[in-house]
Amino acid sequence: MREMVEKGIDHDTINYTILIDGFSKIGDVEKAIGFLARMFKEGKRPNTVTYTAIMSAYCKKGKLEEALAIFQSVKDMGNEPSIVTYNTVINGLCEFGRTSEADDFSKYAATDMITYSTLLHGYMKEENIPGILQTKRRLEEARISMDIIMFNVLIKALFMVGAYEDVYALYKAMPEMDLVADSVTYCTMIDGYCKVCRIDEALGIFDDLRKASISSSACYNSIVNGLSRRGITLNIVSYNSIMNGLLHQGCLIEAFRLFDSLEKIGLVPSEVTYATFIYALSRDGFLLDAKHVFGKMVLKGFQPNIQVNNSLLDGFSKFGQLEEAFKLLNDTKVTKFIEPDSFTVSTVINCYCQKEEIEGAFAFFSEFKRKGISPDFLGFLYLIRGLCVRGRMEGARNVLREMLQSKPVMYLINIVNAEVETESRGDFLVFLCEQGSIQEAVNEIASLLFPVRRLSASNQGFHIRQNINERNDFATVSSHKTDIWIWNLVIQGTLGMF
Repeated sequence: MREMVEKGIDHDTINYTILIDGFSKIGDVEKAIGFLARMFKEGKRPNTVTYTAIMSAYCKKGKLEEALAIFQSVKDMGNEPSIVTYNTVINGLCEFGRTSEADDFSKYAATDMITYSTLLHGYMKEENIPGILQTKRRLEEARISMDIIMFNVLIKALFMVGAYEDVYALYKAMPEMDLVADSVTYCTMIDGYCKVCRIDEALGIFDDLRKASISSSACYNSIVNGLSRRGITLNIVSYNSIMNGLLHQGCLIEAFRLFDSLEKIGLVPSEVTYATFIYALSRDGFLLDAKHVFGKMVLKGFQPNIQVNNSLLDGFSKFGQLEEAFKLLNDTKVTKFIEPDSFTVSTVINCYCQKEEIEGAFAFFSEFKRKGISPDFLGFLYLIRGLCVRGRMEGARNVLREMLQSKPVMYLINIVNAEVETESRGDFLVFLCEQGSIQEAVNEIASLLFPVRRLSASNQGFHIRQNINERNDFATVSSHKTDIWIWNLVIQGTLGMF
């Protein structure tokens, strides 16, 4: 303002209104009123926005009579207050426990979503059930489209009045209202149902939360606290499910906090508990933590199975910690009871290839070939590529021939054949192999797989999600596990190396 005076710039209504609004927002009523007085002195006429800013300042200070007096003076001057002006006064009245008065006041306005949200908030603070029900009726009659913020306010109000069926009906009608539940929606509903011991509904909403992949540790805390408040003791299976959800959503601190609390509440972490953490931590690159949990698992007397071992091994390989991968592989205390599978063999081959130790990769491949364990599809490709780079084309041809004799690999290629509606490529690939056309054969495989990424993304997505769920459970792994893992990597463009 001083700079404007010094430069001879005239102050208009907009300049003054901006200043008054700024001081109003920080609650400095005196300065706001001071600038209003200067406006009158300079012959500037305040507009509705100016007066609304003054009313807002008075409302923040609890000087509601002054705010109402200014509102009335605006009307007396022949100006029709806007909905923003009405909502400013309504909010002030609700904040200071005068919601019924605010409700009456609102009946003279062209109400909107903010009006009803404010009234519901006010009545909830006052625990005024008739007021909540009356506001709900007015909202329905007004046929105002809600946003998710107002929706969340409404369901919270309905829980307060015990309208649990109405809450569920509204929740189910969200798609028709073009609304998508957020973390506040889920937390409000889970907490609301838990408080009245309607556990089945709470768990149903909790299941929807997990499927929605919304990151909210508060929602997980709500289900745990809600069940605990009602004297319902969760077993380790339930806790494993909750911790898995937290880890899947990246809430590592909350998951570890829950993990650390298990023994305090008399629960012993199970093999699945440790496996869940190791898988998630390895997947996301928290390998030091994964290694710590792995060590703790062994100290507690659990023997890591092949899936747990593979998770950690794959994490080390994927994030370039190759020495750690080999250290784990050679740790006989851990691995003496574990029978490696095709995933293990492929991961180790990849480690050797990353270190450019192709002889080691080929020796490892040969060793497990004698034991009847072949790598999976990508394991073969890692080794073929490594041999080709070193100019060992005869060795690459032999490995490619082995690959084309592998049932899981041919099963995958046949699936792709069916997906892209092309003629069988098996015989052609064998022909290329016999002719020594290794690069052509590999290119043929890559060209066969890449169109699938474009044509069948939704189908692949289903299989990948299914695989993630299966691996999180660490149950018995079907023969399709390797194939689905391959699809995942194909989608991510891993085969771009060819």
